Amino acid sequence: MRWLGVRQTPLAVSGTRNLRATWSLLVALTMAACGVVHAADVDASTPVELQPYRVHLLLADRRPDGVAREKLVEELSSTSDRTWGRRWALQLESRDPSPWSNHRAFRRFRPETFAADTDVDAFDVRYFVQVSALPVGLQLQVRAWEPLWNHASPVLGASVMDPRDAPLRILELCRDLFRPRAVWEKTNDYSARLIVQGGAIAAPDAEFPLIEPQEIFTPWLVARNREGAITRQQAVPWTCFVLEDVVDGRASVRVVSGLRAPLGAKPRGRIDYVAVAARPQWTSTRLDCYSVSQPPRALAAHRVELTPVDLSPPASEESPTPPTPELVLTDRLGAVRIDAAGRPPMVWAAVYSGTLKLATVPIVPGSAEAVRLDLPDDSIRLQAEGQLQLLTSELVDTVALRAVVMSAARAAAKKNDWPVVKDKMAEARKIGDPKPLLERVSAVRVPAAAAALAKKDRTTEQRVQRMCDETAEMVRHYLNPEKLNLLQEELDELEKVDQQTKADVRELETPRAPSQPAVISAPKEPPKPSPAAPPPKPVGF
Repeated sequence: MRWLGVRQTPLAVSGTRNLRATWSLLVALTMAACGVVHAADVDASTPVELQPYRVHLLLADRRPDGVAREKLVEELSSTSDRTWGRRWALQLESRDPSPWSNHRAFRRFRPETFAADTDVDAFDVRYFVQVSALPVGLQLQVRAWEPLWNHASPVLGASVMDPRDAPLRILELCRDLFRPRAVWEKTNDYSARLIVQGGAIAAPDAEFPLIEPQEIFTPWLVARNREGAITRQQAVPWTCFVLEDVVDGRASVRVVSGLRAPLGAKPRGRIDYVAVAARPQWTSTRLDCYSVSQPPRALAAHRVELTPVDLSPPASEESPTPPTPELVLTDRLGAVRIDAAGRPPMVWAAVYSGTLKLATVPIVPGSAEAVRLDLPDDSIRLQAEGQLQLLTSELVDTVALRAVVMSAARAAAKKNDWPVVKDKMAEARKIGDPKPLLERVSAVRVPAAAAALAKKDRTTEQRVQRMCDETAEMVRHYLNPEKLNLLQEELDELEKVDQQTKADVRELETPRAPSQPAVISAPKEPPKPSPAAPPPKPVGF
């Protein structure tokens, strides 16, 4: 078992491995009882939660007083035992300060150049400390370099008035740059378990905690060859672990990722599953947005929505109300700066191209100086969307103009000006004809879909087809001739009523012929009733 290497080894061992783990635990406790743990005394077979961190501290003291330099080294060692205790296997080394002749050179030098001939597994973190004299007190500067991830930290500086405070202040700066490690094992595609290195070792000083509550870790995959040398390191993209229920360095984690199944892929070969804490070391993180086209193109003027991530466990099953996102735009270089001050430890960054959401990824502000987000080339869809937006604006103008003409037709109908009504209705039908706009939708659809097919971008083709279908449906809905037909029927009825009214008025106003004198005839006598028939005689008379 390598240092921090789990190589797909289960967290719960049995049989012979249990005996080895028990023996390693006894060895570690015996070493701890004997005194200080040094880097050379660390056994790689020790359980991860009992393994100290191998820390290499290079001290470049620019003061001419050699006695003061030696005293600082001794005080650093004793102060480290009092603050970090057995969690650090510290190796102190005095360094010639000539490569860091001044503060500017110290900030510009590349830490990896000091370990070109050093094995990556030789130590976990290396600190570069520069001490220089001030008129009153000392000036301290610290940088950190972690060879496994090739991570170089920014420079932290401080000044002390009393040289006796320098050892503690140096270790405090190292604490601010320290990032704990862990090994992890996935339980399924969306959850994992994690063991923090040194998590079971007691902390002698509460001001120097190893991990914080709800600590955020970034998972990594480290590939090795048969000889055990590292061939490749790769972080699981846009994925973070949030610690939950930490007991003696062992914890379950909540996976926060911008991927659908971040732990779904099964790596092949000799893989170490490791993780490192994502702590803010910079004042801000620059998010660079580029397209995956050839050559890559900076996505300028793209909308980015920043939403805080709630790291606390949910109190109930009901989903809380999402907070209002912060809206920012990428600059001409496709970058947006996310400040760490005044923000939660983690935020969601959603990048939009027009109305389409390209990606949503978690970001820990300040954990990296810059991160690059490669997004799909959306130029074809964006161009089609722009043309459809222009067409939609013309549709709005057309609908408004048709409504104005229809209102003019109604106004003319109230004045019984039927020739004007006919002209306005003919104009409204000409304006409201959806055929020209539908032809323009097809003119956008065909070349955009062809360009997407040429790039074998099926997703963009489907998006273009969907946008064009929605626009065509909107044109048919708002330029539906049914409204004109109903208005035409209404106006026809009004015209008929008006014509009937005018006909009645003309009939009443038409003069009649002179009337003849009336002839009065004598009343006729009523007809006389006919005599009644005699009753029939009885038979036999």
